Amino acid sequence: MLGLMGVFMIIAAFSAAWRYPILIFCALEKAFAVYLIAVNWNRPYARGLWGAAAMDAAVVLYIFAFLMERGFTKPSPR
Repeated sequence: MLGLMGVFMIIAAFSAAWRYPILIFCALEKAFAVYLIAVNWNRPYARGLWGAAAMDAAVVLYIFAFLMERGFTKPSPR
């Protein structure tokens, strides 16, 4: 899924119509990753993932702030 998300982000760089759906997909995927780590915070295998969870949470907040600043409106296709 991570590789597919990267391919979609490359496509979205060249196609304005793909940008908002891909940003929303990325935010949901990252938020789910943070959720999985947060739910299992007391497990020994999750202790090494707190740095990744913090970075993913920052990405989710950045995408949310970007979409709030843009008003969740799609750009006009050119």
